[in-house]
This record gives sequence, structure tokens and C-alpha cells, in this order.
Amino acid sequence: MKTVKLCGPNLKTQLTIAITGSENASLSVAIEVNFVENGESQKGKLLLHTKNPLHHKSMTDNILCFTGTIVNNNFRRPCMGCYYTKDVIEECWMTIIEMETEIFKVYIGKTEFIKQCKEYYRSQGFKFTEDGNLVDGFPSFRNMPKEGDLIGVLINRKEIEVSTEMYKNLFPIVRKKGEIKEIIFGEFIEEHMIKTYSAEEAKIRGVIIK
Repeated sequence: MKTVKLCGPNLKTQLTIAITGSENASLSVAIEVNFVENGESQKGKLLLHTKNPLHHKSMTDNILCFTGTIVNNNFRRPCMGCYYTKDVIEECWMTIIEMETEIFKVYIGKTEFIKQCKEYYRSQGFKFTEDGNLVDGFPSFRNMPKEGDLIGVLINRKEIEVSTEMYKNLFPIVRKKGEIKEIIFGEFIEEHMIKTYSAEEAKIRGVIIK
């Protein structure tokens, strides 16, 4: 990840109104911004997906948080940002999410995975949709799993455990590096192919990670 300072005309007004709701929205409604990255001045377009996704009791109208996609040099990268203003101070910072992606093949396909997810949900009394997604998010993955936690594990592969739970088409993956465990997320992109995403990318897609 890298954090850069944004500037542009009427930035607060544009941030307030330019909620596109989709990364596929037209660039014509994106915000024109300037920022410095790797020591060079850059021009780009910022597409906003959500506004004020971070809720905190100390927040005021002077702070505006957002998630979105920054587009420049024909690249699209997810980002999170925060605009702050008070008196003559006006600052906007954006954290660009550097994607951490791996694609691997699994012996169980998406169809069977969804079937086993549903069986697991029924056994736990979880609400779910017909396409295999949980209705209320990840009840057992709000924190790092502990020994003895009840988690339906479907696939074991090279220090990777994939849970039979899915929300917004993403499922949690516990990745072990020696004694350290971390949570990333996966998604079936084909019947037998999984693509992984960082926790930051999952947050942008609406997964709540506490």
C-alpha cells in the first residue's frame, strides 16, 4: 500500500456528489485529481464507490472518508481516502491498495463448493442466499480464528485453509507462514480456479473485517 496526497479544484464538493456505486461507471463522472507518486506528478480520475464507510463517534462533518478506484496510465487500482477541512486547512489523502493476487486450481469446483457451503450453513443455522452467499456476513471470521473455532474447512493446500463460508462471492482463507496466520480472501473465477485478494480489497467490496 502507498499513501499519496490528492489535490484538485473544488475537491470537497466533487467528493460529496460523485458517488458512482460501481467501478464500471463511466469515467465522465469521475473526479479529476493530481497526486505525486514515485517522485513524479500524476494525473488521474477517481471513481467513488462508497462515502463515509468508516464510522467513528469522533467523526464530524469536517471529515469525509471514501473508497473507490484511481485510474491513471490505463491502470485501475482500488483505494481508500480521507478528506479533512477546518478553517483554512484542506487536505485529502488517498491510500492505494497494491493488489496481492494469486490464482490456483482446486480439485473441487464452484458448484460443489456452493453445495457444501449451504450444507454447512444449515448445520449452523446461518441465513444464506440461493447462490451460496451468507446474508449477515461472516459470523465466525470477524476475528482471527482461534484453535477450537467451528469452521468448515473445504480445501487444504500448501499451508492454506479455505472456509466453506462465502459473502459477496468472497470466502475467507487462512494462510499460514510458519507460526503466523493471516486472513486473505478468495473467489471462484472459473469452475475450478480461485483468485485470492487481500483483506484491504475485501473491505472495498463490502466485507466487514473487525
